[in-house]
Amino acid sequence: MRNHLKHFLLLAVLTICFTATAVAQGTVKGKVVDAENNEPLIGATVSVSGTTLGTVTDIDGNFVLKLTSSKATLEFKYLGYQDKTMKVTQKGNVDLGTIALSLDAKTLGDVVITSSIAVARKTPAVSYTHLRAHETDSYLVCRLLLEKKKIKK
Repeated sequence: MRNHLKHFLLLAVLTICFTATAVAQGTVKGKVVDAENNEPLIGATVSVSGTTLGTVTDIDGNFVLKLTSSKATLEFKYLGYQDKTMKVTQKGNVDLGTIALSLDAKTLGDVVITSSIAVARKTPAVSYTHLRAHETDSYLVCRLLLEKKKIKK
């Protein structure tokens, strides 16, 4: 009788733990776009800060991410755009709607390459030969005649 009671209590505790874990899980969905022209950002990274959970946006800029807790901070990143963070405190399925990322104003400046040493070349950098059509024909004829003479000897 005591074993049955222990098993029942163990089963009840496990059921409560699994239910609490299942309730805490949910999904977050949304769309990541450019702030200037509302174009979808393909391949933008959506991740939960402090964890390894994350996903990327599809060809339409949409994403779906499964969360393991009801409170999470999402990070949105895309190359050439400013990072954005959002806190999610709702439970269950959450639709964030459209998330607009702004362009990053930091750009690479001009690159200037200078050289202070000049070296004179003794030979031309490129060699070439200019042949005209009648020269190539006469060359081929002379070559054939020379080969015939070699064969006869």
